Amino acid sequence: MAAVAAAVAPFLGWHVRWMSVRSHYEAFPLVVLGAAVLAWVRFRGAPARAGSGPAESWAVWAGLAAGWAGLVAAEVLSSSWLACVSVMVLIPALAYGIGGREVLRRVLPAWGMLWLLVPPPMDLDRLLILQLQGLTTAWSSAVLDALDVFHLAAGNVIEIDGRSLLVEQACSGINSLFSLLACTLFLVLLTRRGWGRGVFLMLAAVGWVLAANVARVVLVALLETRWGVTAATGWRHEAIGVVLFVLAVGLLLSTDRLLEFLSRSGAVGGDVPRPVSGGNSEHGPARPSRVGRFAAIVVPAFLALVGLHWAARGDQPVLPVASPLPLATNPELLPVKVGAWERREFGTETRETHSFFGEYSQNWLYALPELAVKASLAYPFPGWHDLTWCYRSTGWQIDGQEVVAPATVPGGFVQVRMSKPGFRHGFLVFCEFDRSGRPFIARPGGAREPLFRHEAALERFRSRLEGRPAPPLDPTGAAYQFQVFVEGASVLTPEGEEAVRQLFVSLQSAVRERWAAEHAVKP
Repeated sequence: MAAVAAAVAPFLGWHVRWMSVRSHYEAFPLVVLGAAVLAWVRFRGAPARAGSGPAESWAVWAGLAAGWAGLVAAEVLSSSWLACVSVMVLIPALAYGIGGREVLRRVLPAWGMLWLLVPPPMDLDRLLILQLQGLTTAWSSAVLDALDVFHLAAGNVIEIDGRSLLVEQACSGINSLFSLLACTLFLVLLTRRGWGRGVFLMLAAVGWVLAANVARVVLVALLETRWGVTAATGWRHEAIGVVLFVLAVGLLLSTDRLLEFLSRSGAVGGDVPRPVSGGNSEHGPARPSRVGRFAAIVVPAFLALVGLHWAARGDQPVLPVASPLPLATNPELLPVKVGAWERREFGTETRETHSFFGEYSQNWLYALPELAVKASLAYPFPGWHDLTWCYRSTGWQIDGQEVVAPATVPGGFVQVRMSKPGFRHGFLVFCEFDRSGRPFIARPGGAREPLFRHEAALERFRSRLEGRPAPPLDPTGAAYQFQVFVEGASVLTPEGEEAVRQLFVSLQSAVRERWAAEHAVKP
């Protein structure tokens, strides 16, 4: 057990760090606590039964082999998701190997609870957020129509009286959905609800969360339009969210009571709580030769994983991404003129803490006689941030994107062509770097971003094996995203795109060179 714990500890720390910087998983410590409570309840006052003990079967060895191979692949591909799945595979195999069916039966509820810590693969949770934002916006718009509130819904933005209310990530329902699903699953496993009742309660939790978030958006819109109270951000927004979440929990408990009433009436059956079955395990007491053989294989195999991890990552700092202080408001961070371009306007924005657009941004407007573009510096992000998700959430369709790596932009940049209803066309160029100007490597967006990350990790692993210089790593600190964006009623000409690219190259160089110089003079 000690060898397995030492092997999986780095991967678990890696996954915890990944979850801690994503607001929709901010309740994950409660999942761990819930699993611990379920394990304590199932093992409390349960003495070892006569005849129970370690088991050795093909299932145990298959589970251990699959978990071990998954952890090796997770290390090579730099995949915290694969590492998490591998640990989940190891848990029942170890439980069965240590105590047979009796221990496995008692571990299963906690194991089921821990599956909430496994996110969808390939960053599909982002797609889920967009889908929830779309549903919330569409249903909120329908309710506002019924209430005779004049508005316009475009993408995930509701425009009312000249103000744009963005249905942000928090209003999408993803945060409260994860929390309420955790509460529901804990209730189902603790009280041993049947499968039918449990599945119905999980579906009810999704429905109540969507209803609560539609109510949240509608209430914010009504406060803005009819009473002039701003509740789209700040403590009012948070207070409304907390109250509606508590209401959703109450409605879920009410649903559970309704199902209990129906089950007593015979409408819903098969959900009577069942005690943990006793009986002797089919496995006898552990024989010393069996235990020794088990340990002789498992301990070296998992200690080798520890060596693999430190060989691959021992020289890489694993630091939490600290939330940086807001930058000083400084219009002069960018030059007044860049060739024929002139700086016209400057402004700042502050958003929710984990906004997809960044908590803070500084914005400049540059213009030619025939063209105007917006330059923006947004931050902080826990790592490379795919900006295309942000534009998709506001109604833009990605028509094409490509990674460009000129010598004048270390790390390269991404350029994106977009369109949206109403004959609007956009051209976006962005890159990312840390506070000292060091680049994050540009990469394709959407579903291709995780593949890029895995391919880069595999290439670094091959480089180590072959003794070649490894490709550069991304900085470990917070990411700052610099973008230039232009939109209009017609597609930008190739000459116009080139002019925007050259402006982008000059502006990002001005920021990075200034920050690099500031970093160099620090003691």
